[in-house]
Amino acid sequence: METLQSRPEGMAVFSVCVFCGSRDGTRDVFSEAAAKLGQAIAHEGWQLVYGAGICGMMGTMARSAMTHGGRVFGVIPTHLPEQLMPNLDATVFTHTMNERKNIMLVNSDVFVILPGGLGTLDEMFEILTLKKTWTARQTGPHPESGWLLGLDPQGHARHR
Repeated sequence: METLQSRPEGMAVFSVCVFCGSRDGTRDVFSEAAAKLGQAIAHEGWQLVYGAGICGMMGTMARSAMTHGGRVFGVIPTHLPEQLMPNLDATVFTHTMNERKNIMLVNSDVFVILPGGLGTLDEMFEILTLKKTWTARQTGPHPESGWLLGLDPQGHARHR
């Protein structure tokens, strides 16, 4: 496993990492929720940290955040350059998906999981494991919270 990298100087005071699908999903409410979340992050003055993708819910959320004046920090593997969202405030290219998750961990204060597929599940369990391990070692600043956001068929949010 690669080493966790430290936060860059001057990073936004509060950063929200969102893991979600790179597709729109089976219901319009999923993309609508992603857009609303991007807008809410921007309106709060928070930074969005996400997988830097242009497609699906990821792209919808990032475009919404940027449209509403939000700061967006993307992290993407070098083997996916065609998926990169243009005009992000900051972009980090990684060699592996594990490095990507590590960078997202150290650059975020809270994590939100929206609907997605196997990749989203992998990210969720990886981040939970890394957070627990990192926190237990007391190696420096660490994320304090995580949210699981579920949507019912009508698009009503349920969180834990």
